[in-house]
Amino acid sequence: MQSTINDSLPMLFIAGRKSWEMPELTALNTLPPHALTIPFPAHGAVDADPLASPWRQSLNGIWEFLLLPRPDQVTGAALASGEWKPIQVPGNWTMQGFGTPHYTNVQMPFPQMPPSVPDDNPTGVMLLTSNLEHLEWYGRGPWDNYSDRKASALMGRWRSTVTDQYVPYIMPQEHGHKTDVRFLLLTDQDRRGLFIGGQPTFEFSALHHSDDDLFRALHTIDLTPRAEVFLNLDAAHRGLGTLSCGPDTLEQHRLMDSVYRFGYRMRAVSSDVG
Repeated sequence: MQSTINDSLPMLFIAGRKSWEMPELTALNTLPPHALTIPFPAHGAVDADPLASPWRQSLNGIWEFLLLPRPDQVTGAALASGEWKPIQVPGNWTMQGFGTPHYTNVQMPFPQMPPSVPDDNPTGVMLLTSNLEHLEWYGRGPWDNYSDRKASALMGRWRSTVTDQYVPYIMPQEHGHKTDVRFLLLTDQDRRGLFIGGQPTFEFSALHHSDDDLFRALHTIDLTPRAEVFLNLDAAHRGLGTLSCGPDTLEQHRLMDSVYRFGYRMRAVSSDVG
């Protein structure tokens, strides 16, 4: 076992270069593409189960897994003395309690340039049905802010509630947005809930009203807060003003690119979160 561990380490370095810093490297220590052939002891046995050959060994199952902070710390000594833990294969190790899952939006180029985007435009909405009422974020606050209205919103660590994000505009409209956010905590009264970290930043709003609620309401009396929390995570948000009651949004604060990409980390937290 020790020899196997040590012999595997040179493959991490290729001609003195770090393999994890080589974008041209698409595979490492893998077999070239080949046709799958499985021998069977008798003609016709493959008809019963094409994978049930006594000479076939599946690699699926429980493996041993070791998580190290950096690629260059994968040494023979570290592997020999590390605390190995079981993991299910196939599987995603960040979804089995190792590290933190990372999420990113999928590129969906528009066939036309904005604002003429297609009606069939896939949109994701996260609906929280638990009592995650408490907000804490590091970003601009404490009040709502947008790309063209954030000079008075200072960077800091802010605390509030989802209920207090509501702004009673006579004509219900977009509100509660936050920009330049490094992280967000959305928890219940026992500090259990969600942590979302930016890569490096994101924008968000958390409300008891859906976008459709705000669009259909003509006056504040038409709005009834929902029990659910509508959490929106954004790469960017158009600035204020849409010619509804004044000038249009300045061009530098409009979303004119056809593709926007952003990522974030999300994990569950308990009462011991800092």
